[in-house]
Amino acid sequence: MKIVVINGTEVKGCTYHIKEIFLSVLKKENEIIEFYLPKDMPHFCIGCKTCFFKSESLCPHAGYVMPIWNEMLKADLLVR
Repeated sequence: MKIVVINGTEVKGCTYHIKEIFLSVLKKENEIIEFYLPKDMPHFCIGCKTCFFKSESLCPHAGYVMPIWNEMLKADLLVR
């Protein structure tokens, strides 16, 4: 099973430790890919709507967004 985890911060607080406990059971037999925001997505959406009206690949932040989006589409389980 492919698991994608999106962490909203790089701080290793309570949520991080709960996530680690949850994933510890799944790590043995599954592929886990983790993203950490804002490190892996340092820019906020500017609301230009280019992704809706033209193409997702034309998003000003596509270089950051598309790798995350593509992994989410392939995932069997998404943890956020």
